[in-house]
Amino acid sequence: MEAVSGNHPIPILSGVSIRKDQDVLIFTASNTNMTIEYRISLTSSSPMEQEDGAIVVPARYLYEIVRKLEPGAIRLETHSLDVDFRSLTNAILDAHYGVNVRGTCMLSAAFARHLEGKQGGRIINLVSGQDKGPMPGNLAYVATKGAISAFTVSLAAERAPLHITVNAVDPGPTDSGWMNEDIKQHFTPKFPMGRLGQQENAARLITFLASDEAAWVTGQIIHSDGVFWG
Repeated sequence: MEAVSGNHPIPILSGVSIRKDQDVLIFTASNTNMTIEYRISLTSSSPMEQEDGAIVVPARYLYEIVRKLEPGAIRLETHSLDVDFRSLTNAILDAHYGVNVRGTCMLSAAFARHLEGKQGGRIINLVSGQDKGPMPGNLAYVATKGAISAFTVSLAAERAPLHITVNAVDPGPTDSGWMNEDIKQHFTPKFPMGRLGQQENAARLITFLASDEAAWVTGQIIHSDGVFWG
């Protein structure tokens, strides 16, 4: 997920290990320059100290954190564990919800409020094609990432009067370094173009959505996946 205002990106904090402890979101913010753990209170209006000595700050400190981390590409990672109806549990579903739904929705809402009153802005979420068809064996991930598609459309309608666009991109399976040769051989035949998605394919679309040229594009779930049919 990324938020931008005008022509200048406002990076949203990454969640290498986002988790929820009561009303506190704990995540690791990182870019090419630094890696720092932050704890954000969803309810408190003043900083507080936890038993382990960590300082928990109010959500408004997000904007100061972003200022310190600029410039750099920052990502919000997702949580995914393959489970079918036999192995689905409350704990598994809650773990997916905390990262994929709550983390993304709360950060999207916080940055939409931050951009309010400015000259428009952009929020771009990443999804995985849950609305294209069934994905058996991945129920928790499907349910929570699918929720982001629905959230994107409704948030776009709320923010449109303020010229803040909200879209989601489904890049399909992308060779960004996580695939071994077996995975590549499994996915490649499912791309009619005969190759895997590359990072620059998603980057070009996101760059367009973040630009002034995309000011009329909002509330869209864009499947830029090379007609992946997996």
